[in-house]
Formats: sequence, structure tokens, C-alpha cells
Amino acid sequence: LASLAALRTVGSSEDNRIITANPLTWIRDVARRAAQRYGASALWLEERRSVATVASVPLCALKNDVYIAAWDAMYARALRRRGHVLWNGAMDSAVEEEEETRATQTSCPGGHVTWSVELGIGQIDIVATLFSQAVQEGDDPSMLALTDRGIGTHFAILRDLVSSVYSRTLGRDEAAGAVLVNFARWLRCPASGSYDPAIVTHVNTLVARVLAALLIRITKLGGRIVRADRRSVVIGSSKTSLHECTQFGAYVLSNLTDNPVLRHLAPSVTRYWANLIVVDREDFIGLAVEPARIQEIAMQKADDDAGGD
Repeated sequence: LASLAALRTVGSSEDNRIITANPLTWIRDVARRAAQRYGASALWLEERRSVATVASVPLCALKNDVYIAAWDAMYARALRRRGHVLWNGAMDSAVEEEEETRATQTSCPGGHVTWSVELGIGQIDIVATLFSQAVQEGDDPSMLALTDRGIGTHFAILRDLVSSVYSRTLGRDEAAGAVLVNFARWLRCPASGSYDPAIVTHVNTLVARVLAALLIRITKLGGRIVRADRRSVVIGSSKTSLHECTQFGAYVLSNLTDNPVLRHLAPSVTRYWANLIVVDREDFIGLAVEPARIQEIAMQKADDDAGGD
């Protein structure tokens, strides 16, 4: 048995407190927890099996965080195939990373009495990585060589790996989609065996440029940037009614799809804002309207108008 591959599972910290917290009823609590774990074991095993299939690794090779372990295995294999040696560059780079992150967040403090529209954007880290060549198109090659910091070939290998996983999602491979969603978390996880602060900084720079291109395009379409980050952009408008704001939002979306990089951000309207007051990018308040409620609000307004007549 000692020669067989095995996967050791670790319980949560609260499991260890069951007996000490309930010295008289711990048997019942332990039995209930065991039944819950048994009921969820099939889903737990299926998740690990599907991720192991995407990463092409044995099931027992995945650690507790299956997605971090899967990306580590795939990246190490890709480096080895290109004749590179995997070096664990983990180090304290929180200050540098925080400085890079600030470039992807902005806000316009103040009160916005007209209607605003919020666009959700998805997986900007993946888009910036996949379209890094398009983002850097027109840059001086000599300047790129000076700022390479020795990661040019490593990043190219990483980009090819992300492209490979992304191509599997086009075939509606849900497991590959789940792995791809965790790319940004793996990239910035210091506990990862492949963590490299230089690559993180490079991706952050690309993300900032993609976000800047999006904001510039929105501004040219007549929008006013209220707040923006990696996940969403709030666009101020001159519209004084919800109906006009919905038309403005549709106009902005229709004019973002002609750019392949911005189109892959999959922008979509997540809510509309009225009387929005912004202090900073994390402190704001206003009247929010979900897109699903627009028809309901329109019908209610029509009934009120009919009742008034």
C-alpha cells in the first residue's frame, strides 16, 4: 500500500473545534458533519477529476487548491517542453504589485444627478494576456527589449498556454472554463510554485493598457468615466430618464464590439444608477436599477399614468 498514490485531505479548522466546543454532544455534531461531507463527496471528486483531465495530471497530484495545482502543473510542463527550467521566484513584492494595481482603478468623486450606466467586464487578465501583441502593437521594439526584464520567452509560453486552455472553452468544455476563470488568482498567488513577480507586473501593465483603451473609447462615444476597475466601469451620461439611459448604454455596447480586444471583454450592462454620489472607488451610494427590473418599472409607470387619467 505504501507504493500506491494517495491523496491526503485536510479538514477545516472548525472541525477541530467540534469536540472541545461541545464536550457532551460532540458525537451528534461529528455524525452530522460526516453526513454532510459524504453527501458532498461526489461533487468534490467530480471537480477534481474534471480539473485533472484538463491539466492531464494524475488525480492525486492535485493539492487542496486544485486550480492552483493545475496551473502549476500545466505551466511547468509547458516550460519543460520549451527547454526552460522552472524557477520559483516567490518573494515579497506586495508594494510593487499594489502600485501596479492602482493604475487599473480610477474614480471621479462628486455627485452625479443624471443617469449613469454600469458595464461589467470579464476576465481582463486573460484578455490582456491573449492579446498582448495587439496591446503592444506600435511600441518601439528597442524599448520593449529594455523593459523585458528577462521574462519575454516565459510570458510567450504562458500566453500560448492560456490560449490552449481558452480554445477548449470554445468547445463548451466547462472544466476548462473553470480552470481559466482561476488564471488571475493563480498568477497572483504567492503560494503558487510558479509565482513570478516580474510576470505579474507585466500582466498588470497590460491590464492597465487594456482598461485605458476601453475608457478612452467610452469617452469618445460621449460617456463620462465615474469609476472604473478590473471588473466594471460606471459611465456618466447627460440623460435625465431611465429610458434614455438604456438607449445610451445600448449605443455604447454596440460601438465597442468592432474592436477585437474590447469585444473579448464581453461588456454587459449590470445596472443603472441615479443620483450617484462617489467619494472614492470603494465608497459610493446611489439608486441602482437592475436591467431585469426595467420592464417592470415601465409597466408600473404606464399603470400610474393610466390611473391618473
